[in-house]
Amino acid sequence: MAFNNEDTQGTKTLELEFGDLDDVVPGKYKYTIKETEGNIDGISYDKSEKIFEVTVSIDENGVKSVIAVEVNGEGNQVGEDDTKTNLDFTNTYTTNPLKVTKKLAGNARNLNDKFTFTITINGAEGETYKTNIPGNETITSGQAVNFDLGHEDSVDVYGLSPADTYTVTEDEKDYTSEGEVEDPTAIGDTEKNIIVTNTKTQTVPTGLYDNIAPFALVIVVAGAFAVIYFKRNRQEA
Repeated sequence: MAFNNEDTQGTKTLELEFGDLDDVVPGKYKYTIKETEGNIDGISYDKSEKIFEVTVSIDENGVKSVIAVEVNGEGNQVGEDDTKTNLDFTNTYTTNPLKVTKKLAGNARNLNDKFTFTITINGAEGETYKTNIPGNETITSGQAVNFDLGHEDSVDVYGLSPADTYTVTEDEKDYTSEGEVEDPTAIGDTEKNIIVTNTKTQTVPTGLYDNIAPFALVIVVAGAFAVIYFKRNRQEA
């Protein structure tokens, strides 16, 4: 049995049939069943071994029957059902999401500006990843996908296993950019939030205020003098 790239969780069943019992000698037969460990990145394989005991018996009419149960290392039955046993092997598949967030900074930034990003995920050949990038429900390994982000916008890509790598680049326009990932980087064992910050600043002139200040002082003083002069004329009248 096997899971494919579209499977994220679930259960699959393998049934074992003994077939024709005519040539089977009555008695007890024990089988050790274990899972063959694969090499799929992100999967922790169940290393347990199950002992399966099959009892073949024959009744007074010569009819053979089979009872199969799981037993432990001491030969004692596991569970209460004496006619059928499910042998469970549980594998854990661990993946992490990748988020890309856009931020703008600086006193000359334009919060309406949009920037074109390119993201590439590299994993197993043909592997696909779910995403909320507009116009793309999935990304295929090795595929370069373009999208636009503005201030505080973000997109997500889901299902990256630890060895999967990513690159995130953008057209930074006339901003200074920080946070791009130009070299392929493995996502590892935790989710990642790539924050790309673009900064644009400008120098605010101060000479204008220096020139206005004396003029404003003259106006204030002149205004005060006019008030005093006006009050004095009223007193003399």
